Amino acid sequence: MTREWYFQVMGQELGPLSVGELKAKVANGQIQPDTLVRKTAEGKWLFAGKVKGLFAVPEEPPPAPIATPKSSATMSVVKPKSSATIPVMSDSTAHSKRGSRPPPPSSATIPVHAIRLDEDDADSAPPSVEFYNFVGFREAISPVLYDAVKKFVSDRGITMSQLNRRALADFIQRPELASDLLITAVSGVQQPVNEKSNRDGSRPLSEREKFELATFRFTLFNSGHNSMQVGEGVFLPESIEERSYDTVAEEQFPTLNHAGHVPVQLSPLVTGKAVRMTLDVSVPPQATRDIFVWFHADSKPSLTKVRGQLLVGHGGELAMSEFFTIILHGDSPSPNS
Repeated sequence: MTREWYFQVMGQELGPLSVGELKAKVANGQIQPDTLVRKTAEGKWLFAGKVKGLFAVPEEPPPAPIATPKSSATMSVVKPKSSATIPVMSDSTAHSKRGSRPPPPSSATIPVHAIRLDEDDADSAPPSVEFYNFVGFREAISPVLYDAVKKFVSDRGITMSQLNRRALADFIQRPELASDLLITAVSGVQQPVNEKSNRDGSRPLSEREKFELATFRFTLFNSGHNSMQVGEGVFLPESIEERSYDTVAEEQFPTLNHAGHVPVQLSPLVTGKAVRMTLDVSVPPQATRDIFVWFHADSKPSLTKVRGQLLVGHGGELAMSEFFTIILHGDSPSPNS
């Protein structure tokens, strides 16, 4: 019998299994409807409940008979077939009944990390989007608590990621990290620069330092259900390193077009002192906005490396980035070059 099925337990891939072995694990409870499975090592991961024929289709209960009492002293009582499972309202159903907001847009038009996994569209998005859909989490916290958590977020119109973020931020006593406004990515744009040197040949540039890394793109994600207006942010330097050079090579490189970028003047630089930036952007709910920031300093034959962090937003909606490093070059020739 061909063994070509794989499944995940707590992020670990197990297999290959035959169809019979797969069904055996379903029978003994090792594979649940929310367990990730795939056919062949190159197949697409999907929830086991979406695989036709893997789980028995529950029979529809017969319509309850209408009890007609024969007398005022006796009356027939119709008992339900089972009370072991409690239906949990999905996010989309709950919102439609409350009428609080329209259904979310198609997963093809929103970023991967903005997709919410409901039971009806679980196989349309990568499985790692929502923390609570990780394979094995249901068993780790118990099925009863898992269903209670799903009902809790459904009743309140929030995602499981929001609940998870708020709970963890509260647990580690960092409430500022519970914001629905997130900085999900920070990436630099490399630009070649002129060589610099000292007459004595000291402190040469490393390969990484031969490129300027002063223009950065960061991505804001609004995981909430309302639009957010972000007026400003700050860059907070953690460490600063500066070097001066005697001469600058004569070769010139085309400069980046900074039209539409947010300019941030980094001089004078002081460790721990916030450098303000004006943003004035609106981020729709469940959507992202890419923002380019152009850091610049004094134009002199020097190299400045700054390690720092972005903080964007205000009050309870403060987004924080990971730490990243800026490399600034001054390319103006010195008088004695």
